[in-house]
Amino acid sequence: MTTGRETIRPVPDLLLALGLAVSGWFLYCRALGLGLTYDDFFHLHFLDGCGFGEYLYRPEVWQRLPNKMITQLLFFSFDVDSALFGIDARAFLIHQLVSFSLCVAVLYLVLRLWLPRAWAALGTALFAIGPVMVTIAPLLMVRHYVEATLLGLLATGGYILALRRPERWKAFSIASAAVYLLAMLAKEIAVPLVVFLVLIPETTFRRRLTVAVPHGVALVVYLGYRLFMLGTFGGGYGWLIGPSDLPRLAMELPVKIGAEILGRPSTASWAMLAALLVGLGLVVWRARGAGLLLGASALLAMLPILPVSTEMEPRYALPAWLVLSLSFPFAVEPLTRKTGAARLTGMGLVLIALGGAFVAHLDAREETFTRLERMSAENRAFMDMGPGEMLRDPLGPPATMGELVWFRKDILKRSGPGGAWFYDDYYLCVHPDPGKVRGWDPIERKVIDQTSEIPALRRRHCGAIRGDAPLSLAMEATGRTLRWTLGPYPDGRYSFVFGDGVQAFEMPVTGGFQLRQTGRMSLRLKYESPQGWATYSPELAMDFSRETKFRWSR
Repeated sequence: MTTGRETIRPVPDLLLALGLAVSGWFLYCRALGLGLTYDDFFHLHFLDGCGFGEYLYRPEVWQRLPNKMITQLLFFSFDVDSALFGIDARAFLIHQLVSFSLCVAVLYLVLRLWLPRAWAALGTALFAIGPVMVTIAPLLMVRHYVEATLLGLLATGGYILALRRPERWKAFSIASAAVYLLAMLAKEIAVPLVVFLVLIPETTFRRRLTVAVPHGVALVVYLGYRLFMLGTFGGGYGWLIGPSDLPRLAMELPVKIGAEILGRPSTASWAMLAALLVGLGLVVWRARGAGLLLGASALLAMLPILPVSTEMEPRYALPAWLVLSLSFPFAVEPLTRKTGAARLTGMGLVLIALGGAFVAHLDAREETFTRLERMSAENRAFMDMGPGEMLRDPLGPPATMGELVWFRKDILKRSGPGGAWFYDDYYLCVHPDPGKVRGWDPIERKVIDQTSEIPALRRRHCGAIRGDAPLSLAMEATGRTLRWTLGPYPDGRYSFVFGDGVQAFEMPVTGGFQLRQTGRMSLRLKYESPQGWATYSPELAMDFSRETKFRWSR
């Protein structure tokens, strides 16, 4: 990795940074036609139940959230939007795209500290168009990933300036540390940044440690704040992970991250990934210090997401994508300064990486926006539904629907009962006359009346159920944790179906979850085979307040 210094000429570089920011905006401006989706309603519901900023300093308010995380800046960001614009999805999304565009501009300026103008622009473009970013940039509920990245880049730039300008190093270092603290309050992925900073091969290690002292103080402040707000240094999402699960998850994680970086697997996305991995290898091979930095960066990119990687989400791959895409120009730029085969190899890698990334971007963007536009349309249709109407198999997570009911009643102030929903067509087997049913039509790309199709749907689904197929479930509750093992099939898909199909959640064969409390629950276990048939258990009633273990098999 080159450690040379580049002279930044303010006017040309600011103009190019602005051009890249505008390009980032236009890459994702299709998002401005979306509505609220995914966890947006949950976030707004939480904010509706507390005063402005209370979640910043009152632990009892923050701990109403089900997950032990520190993401205060996400809620503050939403809170400011609500205070300024009301509940306006377009305004929220404008803020989102502005944050992403600033992220693109700042990334370019940080890369310019080391790279010539064209190569800094290349690294920035790769980052912006990657399939991972397609699933982050237009999605409101992951704004904290965008803003944590923006703040982390600002902190990095300030730290490098502190190293290079001894006469003002304290001011730059303190400012960088303050921004680093904000980045951590946006999302925990920024916590390892201090380790990355002291490994950057600039000046001496001792000097880097000295300049990083304020960052160490910021980390201690963050940990103290975390302990104050959560009552613990640990945390995580609902999935239950034990020490015995970590080796398996660690083995699976690189493959899961690679799948998210690829997006939709294609010749283009595989070519992109291959070129970027070659670039990563070149950097490691060329310099020991760079290898240490990149090895540590890769480790730091994976460690924070290891405990939550049971259910992999595209956003978890963001730190790894940063490492992979930003190391590429450092690897290829020296090759292009040579002659003959080395230069041709460098230029070929650039064309493969950039061309493959752009084609993969187009595929991922269409798939992502198709999904988000469907979700937005279904949410809007549900808001207009009245009693006796049902929404079939909506794309949004099942937990979202209850939040939509709240939003319809308390925010939109629509009186009277609204519609209902179901996620699994088993509902039609138990309720043969569901009333008026509406659902998504992929041809017309809108929610349509499907009532006339329901008899055929019922016959097709209910007639294909194998009622005598082997199936098993074992559950154990300990305190507020619930573990299960499903069987007997190693392949296919298992789901927990609640309310005869009102809600359905896909589940791994073995897993566990952290609950607020364990008690009574009723569910059906569903299995879908790779051959296309399905089977359900009968309604299984459990009471873990009496018996901690439950077993059923057929």
